Order: sequence, then structure tokens, then C-alpha cells
Amino acid sequence: MNIESVYKEDTIIEFLNQYPCYKSDIWYGNDMKIAKESSRPLDRYINKIDFTLCKNSCIKNEIKYYFGKNLNDSLYSVITVFGGKAHHLRRMLKFLDKNYPNIKTILEIPKEEIMFKYTNYLIECGIKVESVKHNGTAVTPAVSLMSTFYNYIYGVFDQTPEWEKDIWDGTKLPIELNYTNTSTKRIKFTKVNHRYRGLAKKYLYTRVVELKNLTFSIGVRYLHELSIFLNFLNDSYPELSIKDIERWHIVAYLTFIKNKMIFDKTNQQKIKATDVYVSSNLSVVRKFLTDIKILDWEESSDQHIESLFLPNDNPHRTKSLSFDNPKYIPDYIWDQVVENIHLIGDRYVPIILIMEGSGFRGSDAYAKIHDQTLKEAYFKAKNKGGVKFDIEGALVKTDIDEQAIENDLELEWIRHNYDSIRMDHGMCIKSTKMKCEYAEKVIEPPCIANNCRSFHVDSSFIDYYKSQIAALEKDIQIYEKNGHVRSLEFANKKMKNYRKVLNEISDNGNINGIPKERREYVGEEREKSVQ
Repeated sequence: MNIESVYKEDTIIEFLNQYPCYKSDIWYGNDMKIAKESSRPLDRYINKIDFTLCKNSCIKNEIKYYFGKNLNDSLYSVITVFGGKAHHLRRMLKFLDKNYPNIKTILEIPKEEIMFKYTNYLIECGIKVESVKHNGTAVTPAVSLMSTFYNYIYGVFDQTPEWEKDIWDGTKLPIELNYTNTSTKRIKFTKVNHRYRGLAKKYLYTRVVELKNLTFSIGVRYLHELSIFLNFLNDSYPELSIKDIERWHIVAYLTFIKNKMIFDKTNQQKIKATDVYVSSNLSVVRKFLTDIKILDWEESSDQHIESLFLPNDNPHRTKSLSFDNPKYIPDYIWDQVVENIHLIGDRYVPIILIMEGSGFRGSDAYAKIHDQTLKEAYFKAKNKGGVKFDIEGALVKTDIDEQAIENDLELEWIRHNYDSIRMDHGMCIKSTKMKCEYAEKVIEPPCIANNCRSFHVDSSFIDYYKSQIAALEKDIQIYEKNGHVRSLEFANKKMKNYRKVLNEISDNGNINGIPKERREYVGEEREKSVQ
């Protein structure tokens, strides 16, 4: 923990001098005119808070700052503070005065230590510390006051870089944070054992902040799945290093995860892990082990990942009854669409507006509109030609028809399977029944990184590459400023590749495809060709 005490004290003293009603050791609720007020006056028995119960002026001022800032920011009302929290505050002041008379800040004491001692202190005083809820237990307001106060001071004054903390505040990381609920604003590493916590932070920082190929909200889910695996290793094999993992360790984990009891929200009871649960967990674990090996970290396994996991390890997911017959778009999915509409290509926006206006019904009809929109963009761009990688890895001019023939694909197949072969950054002119040999070998789009000869891109992707280059330029500025050499290396390489692609497809407006007589005719074209 890194605390600049002078900065902290100056900030608090400046605030208390600016608002004298908070500086006094005796607060009267009815005199608090700056904060959010209720029209109901305070009862005279709860109109007073006496801070003289704590003689440590540093701690006392931190508590005043905490309450004063929350009152000013309208997060607390005067009635909330004086009517609800003051009663618990008296005990907290007495506890701090007795146990920590000389500390300069509450942050000198680890939170786990102070919460343990304070909880025991309340129990000794006969104060209830837990309450029963419908789905378990929760701490009482008497306990949560100390925890909330500690977290607030920690969040404001701790100078430790965000990515080194055990709890990350997404708003303090150099990323664009899009979230649909408050739970995705923080990533908590506290459930990962101390042995592997640093590795988990390093991995999430690399993916979320440096490479930006994992969103913050998905990072929350990744950490949850990884914590299960990393805690299993720590508990079952305390002497084992990840680099020494062998197949039989993974087999043991498979037995563990498949027999894990999980909470079924529908029936409000614990059940044995479902195939979907197991499959999701194993996918993240395998991705994690693959990535750290690609990145050549010293912690990575000495074994090939293919030798640790077998195809049958991952349960096959079964379709739900509603899979082929969707009746609606879930609210949480639609909220994400609307919130991120500025990131969606212009050609998709009309579809979204239609869906919004129609109440999200008619999935099949809108799927046809979506399909037709994409096909129009495809045929328009197709006439201008595109680019691909040749055998030497250089970008050369091409026509999608020609590339399809080279890959033994019929043109009709391309048209009917356009949705499945189109990606954000280009198209894969390769049968979807064939496995991509690059998918698990790199972290950035494998088509470009490996100069895949089945990759095709044309002018319909110009907006995508422009937005990616703009984002990379911002990232590079941050990496140069903070001295992140490895991140800078990744970003510059990606920037070079993306600029090369953008230049080619921007200049290719008049490229002609191969002569019509050399193409494989389909549909009406075939009929006309034989007349």
C-alpha cells in the first residue's frame, strides 16, 4: 500500500477548512445546511455526533472527511447519518481510540486485521454482527460501517497503481469502460489464493489493459473461472508449479469441476455442475494456459497444451428448447447493444432502430433484413476487389470469387454462408467445417498475424480498420508515457499490420476481379452462360 500522508492530510484539512460545519468535534444535524436535506427535522435525541470519543485527530479527521464528502455529494442525507449511522459510529470511535491511538491513517492497518478485531469487539459488547437473508447471511450495519469507511479512504488516498491492488476500479484503468450494472465496475482478486493472485492480476492486466482483447466485464467472469482452477491447484497440490502441470493434474481437476455443487437460481437450491457450467470453465482455463505459453511467461507449462487437454474433456453443450425459436432479446443483452451503439457499424443501426421500435419481436424477419444488408455491402464491395496474403505473406490484390475457387469453394456457398464467414476484420474464405489452424496460436486476430491465405478483406471493412487504428494510437501514447515496452511492441506491430491493410483496401477502388469466363457460374449466371 502506498499512501502519501502529506497529500492526504492536506486534502482533508483543506476540505474541513472549506466547510467549517464538518471541522468541529461536535456536529449538530439541524445545522447541516449544505448537504442533501429531508424536510423532516431531526429529533433532538439524534441531532448530535460527538467526535471527542476518539482522541486520535488523524483518524477523527478521516471519519469527518468520509461523512462530509458523502453528505456534500448527496450520497448520504443528514437523517441517514444522524438517525442511522451515528449510533454505530459511537462504538467505532471508542474502538479506534482504544486499539489504535497513534496511527496516522486507518490504512496503516490491513483491512482483514481491523475487521476481525472490530467484529470480535462488537460481539463482546453484545452487538449482533450477522443477519439472516433469504439466500444466506449478511453483516449488520454496525459491522458494515467500518468496512465502508475503510474502503472509501482506501479508494481516495491509496496511491498504489490500480493494477497492483487486490480490487480494481475499472474507472481508474486506462481503458474504455462500458458496463450495464454496478457489479462490473470492479474486479476483485480477493478470492484467489495469495500464491497465484499475482499471476491472475498479471494475466488480466495483459489482456484487459495492454492488449485490450478482453473487455473489463468479461474479465470479471474470467477471474471467477480462473479462481476455481487456481484455488484447486493451491489446495490439492501446494508444492506444484504451473510450469510442471501434467495431464493427470488436469484429469484430477476435471473430476473436481464436474462434481462441483453450484447454486441453481431457478430452483433456489444447489445442484451438480451442469455441462454448460463445466464447458465454460474449461474453456477459460485452457485459454489462460494457452495464452501464458504464447506470451512465453516463466510460469507457463512446459507441456504442450494439446497434451494437457483432450477433445472429450469438454462436455458438448446441448441446445435449449428456445435456441431455434427465440421469442425475445433479454433486457441485459439489449441494454448492452443500446449502450454500445456508437461502436456499431452504420449499416447495422437501422436494424437496431427497427427492433427497438417493434419491441424486439419478429426475430426471423429482422434476421432476413440483417442478412440482406450484409449481402448488399458484400456485392457492392466485391465489385471493387479486395486483398489477401500470398504464400510469402505479402498483401496482393484479389477478387473474392477467385479466392473461393482457390480454396475449392463454390460461389453459391459463399453467398449462402456469408454471415458465418464474415468477421469484424475481414472474411475467412474457408469451409466452416474445417478447423482454423491459427485460432489458438495468437492473441490478436490470427488471420492477419499468420498471413492466412484464406483471409479476404475489402473496402466494406474500412470503418473497422480506421476505428482500430484510432484506438491503437491512443493506446500507444499511454504505453509510451508509462514505459510499457512490451505493450508498445504489441501495439506498434498491430498498428503496422492494420495500416498496411487499410492502405491496400482504400487504394483498391478500381481493381477488377478475374475474367467472368474463368469464374464458376451459379444460379442465373450459370443459365445465361450456357445460352
